[in-house]
Amino acid sequence: PVKLSKGTADLAAMLNISKAKAENIKGKYSVAVKHIYRMAPAEVNQELFDKAFGEGTVKTTEEFETRISEELTKALSEDADKFLKKEVADALMGKLKLELPDAFLKRWLMETNKDNDKLTPETLVEEYPEYAKGLRWTLIENKLVENNGIKIEPEEAENKAKELFKMQMSQYGYPEVSDEQLAEAAKNILGKEEDAKRIYDDLMDKKIVTFFKDTLTLKEKEVSFDEFVKLASGKPAKGKVMEALGNLVKF
Repeated sequence: PVKLSKGTADLAAMLNISKAKAENIKGKYSVAVKHIYRMAPAEVNQELFDKAFGEGTVKTTEEFETRISEELTKALSEDADKFLKKEVADALMGKLKLELPDAFLKRWLMETNKDNDKLTPETLVEEYPEYAKGLRWTLIENKLVENNGIKIEPEEAENKAKELFKMQMSQYGYPEVSDEQLAEAAKNILGKEEDAKRIYDDLMDKKIVTFFKDTLTLKEKEVSFDEFVKLASGKPAKGKVMEALGNLVKF
């Protein structure tokens, strides 16, 4: 497995073990192939249309291609907005150069996570720069929200929850959902702290991007799909430091 992997992190993921354990892996392994799965293109017919968009929603190849185009346009537009937010955030952090009490924060993180085996001094050194970057942006973003009166109304969150539930039911083959079902589903979704936070964060992200679009002078640039994927491939940190912090970066 050591020769097959691209490094310690890849080896750890391959074998589903910790990085520390992966560093000491030696010897040979036996592998048993239990299943082989193959993917084949589906036939373009009504069965495919129904599986993709719900029974009877799409009835012709032209409608099918139009819906696919709409879905791709929406997805790529959302990715472009995320990329825009990242670019603006990096520019603002570079301009403001906020100083953080790094030594104190590192001590505080270790002290408040004594029982967390995943947060080690080595992990802290490795992941702290990303955490610090995220904290700087949180401070800037909160100030932008406060100074410009950006907020999420309960009705907006409820409508978003309904939209998500409706999309989910459509994927299961139930495109028609009553108003009563939507209201009950939205209530249940927003009643769960983690789901509600996800919805409010998503709505706030969109409002922040809209604020940037309305306030800044932006230059649009057309790029190929491959180039766009390369530009937008940056991912937010999801390390042990962020897990340890929980919601403490929300002031």
